[in-house]
Amino acid sequence: MKRIALLLTCLLASTALADTFVERWRKRVAVFERENATLAKDAPTVVLLGSSSMHGWENGNRTRFLPEGFTFLNRGIGGDGIGISDVTGIKNRLQASVFDAGAPTHVFLLNGRNSIGRDGSRVEQTAAVYREVIEAIQARLPNTTVCVVTCAPVNKGYKVMAPHVVTFNRLIKSIAADRRCPVIDLHAKLVADDGETMPLSLTSDGLHFNNDGYRLLADEIARVLREHPAGQPDGGDAPTPSPTKGMKRESSAG
Repeated sequence: MKRIALLLTCLLASTALADTFVERWRKRVAVFERENATLAKDAPTVVLLGSSSMHGWENGNRTRFLPEGFTFLNRGIGGDGIGISDVTGIKNRLQASVFDAGAPTHVFLLNGRNSIGRDGSRVEQTAAVYREVIEAIQARLPNTTVCVVTCAPVNKGYKVMAPHVVTFNRLIKSIAADRRCPVIDLHAKLVADDGETMPLSLTSDGLHFNNDGYRLLADEIARVLREHPAGQPDGGDAPTPSPTKGMKRESSAG
């Protein structure tokens, strides 16, 4: 009897956590919608699309690392996946995150680790939905450059995921080549000599990178913006399925 009660308690707790995330996800999407309402439909924007690593630009004044002269929209939601679920995930919020976000010139997509599973059991499924997300953006916004950002390595309690992150990154780089998307190989920038884990000097929790990582990512974003100017996407012959005020880079140094 005690065992049944314990199982029921665990089930109720996990359901409550899921409901909490769904509610938080919906509130964050509502923030995007309010930001979009302040933008002119032809306002050039750069969308930072992903989960906690993109959301993290809002912490510690990290936007100061981003290049000047662009309106960056932070469309990260901590804990979000690619959209395997029918409720949450990037695939299920493209309208608010991208399509209604003014006139995006570039979308930087960083996502996957929340969906692939600690054992890597959903690597291929996640990659398939990742492809759907890119195709949907290219179809709806053919003049927008979609940049694939590989997932950062992991360490500490997430170390078991390290080889699966490598496998997933290999798949999305292949998708990028197929869809003619520029790539930021963030994993290669942040990986240790073992080729799989993130050095502890770059992370406190083994999952999220610190300011040094954001500086490296910002430099790569600047490179892509420079090499792929607005209106010159590499998506070329993309097939056609259908689809704030911004986080402007502050001019302070540091």
